[in-house]
Amino acid sequence: MKAGRYQVCAGYNIFPHLYTFTLLLTMELRVTALLLLVVCAIIFTTTEGGVPQCCVRVSSNISCKNLHKVQKYEVQETSGSCDIPALILHMKGKTYCADLRYEKILEIPKKNQRKWIRDCKNMLKKMP
Repeated sequence: MKAGRYQVCAGYNIFPHLYTFTLLLTMELRVTALLLLVVCAIIFTTTEGGVPQCCVRVSSNISCKNLHKVQKYEVQETSGSCDIPALILHMKGKTYCADLRYEKILEIPKKNQRKWIRDCKNMLKKMP
């Protein structure tokens, strides 16, 4: 059915080229929005939202048995957004904040557990 010089499609007069352009434009907008969403998701997961992980308080009485279980440790310095110096202890998927005085104990080689715990207790007695 013809109405004037344009075709009638479902009750609308549509220019053939304008209809194709509109379809392409909406597809481009959908793809652009999807790409923007993916990029934002990647940014937020890699930066953890931009919030630094700092120790707010430290534990000053950790047993030598627990200190022996420490797999690795890091020193938190008072720079940037972290307010207090601390020792970040990593044990089997958990993280603890400790006083910096435990760093000397953690530097002792962990070859023999009994000897290490005995040396640890001796060092703790000498510390203030």
